[in-house]
Amino acid sequence: MKRMDVRPKSMVATLAKATDTLEEIIRRMDWAALEIILVLDEQGALIGSITDGDIRRGILKGVDLTQPASSVMNRTPIAVPVGTSKAECLQIMRRFSVRHLPILDECQRPVQLELMETLVDDVTRESAVIMAGGQGQRLRPLTEDTPKPLLKIADQPILDHILAGLKDYGIGDVVISLNYLGDHIRRHVGNGDGHQLNVSYVTEKQRLGTAGALSILDPRPIKPFLVMNGDLLTNMNFTSLFRYQKKNRYDLVMCVRKQQTAIPYGVVDLREDKVVGLREKPVYEHFINAGIYLVEPHCLDWISPACYCDMTDLIQTILRKGGTVGAFPIIEYWRDIGSPEDFQKANREKINTEAALIAKTSFEDIPMEVIR
Repeated sequence: MKRMDVRPKSMVATLAKATDTLEEIIRRMDWAALEIILVLDEQGALIGSITDGDIRRGILKGVDLTQPASSVMNRTPIAVPVGTSKAECLQIMRRFSVRHLPILDECQRPVQLELMETLVDDVTRESAVIMAGGQGQRLRPLTEDTPKPLLKIADQPILDHILAGLKDYGIGDVVISLNYLGDHIRRHVGNGDGHQLNVSYVTEKQRLGTAGALSILDPRPIKPFLVMNGDLLTNMNFTSLFRYQKKNRYDLVMCVRKQQTAIPYGVVDLREDKVVGLREKPVYEHFINAGIYLVEPHCLDWISPACYCDMTDLIQTILRKGGTVGAFPIIEYWRDIGSPEDFQKANREKINTEAALIAKTSFEDIPMEVIR
């Protein structure tokens, strides 16, 4: 499999100020194609760093993306001076368990960013299962003759977007679970050569739910594997998800997304028959299931063979048996395409994303002399 290019698209895009919002930090991470942003003072000296892990942990603690970078940044980042050898850099990165190492000049300004992936080839061949057997009832008539994963977003099938994202993050083996109009998907994707992936299939003889098809995987996975619905668009960092599970050893990791729900009425708080409070059109925040999971192979023992089982059923079983389920917040773009409205939004967003990103990205406030 061709190795993923891990170099940043632009060194400038890896730099930020402490006053930049976390929303801006995420945008720069996406643009730079990295998992770290370096925070500089007004003179361009390094004062902190922010990884995608820092942001995800902050979100779980209730941090809002409108807050400044300083709210989650590491104020004592590991860095080395210009002239440090690559061997020394690799040794330091291993000693402190970091994957990014800023190289600083005599004024503590970053002039280079060493990446673990460029120093040692640690990209492993991970695997994924795509659940693509749904009937797409809510998207009728679009799905009468076309399975939902083959509906086109920005002139490209949803499934092609998914496969491209998996490939970009070093996932080489993909199993697609088929049911409704499965032959259409099999003909479109084939063995995966067109996507530079190794693609195979399992076919549900009857609907098995979002987890039931895992019981008929052959061969059975021998290490943690990704499971995701075939009607999602996302540019999330799958590599970070695998690292998160490896570090925490959860039986299953559920990807979650922060969602806001606005109540269009005044909410009345009662104590018996007395009004004790009134909140006008409150907005509630909660985490929703994003339809992406990382699963340890032993969890398959808890799925009855060829029986209907949703991922929510499997998660309840894991918790009931004393297992562990982790939450991994998605901070990148994500959209579930479950309704005609979602389909239309996804098309608009996908078409406009790249142009908007280029148009809005401006780094003129960052001292350019730090870029060598």
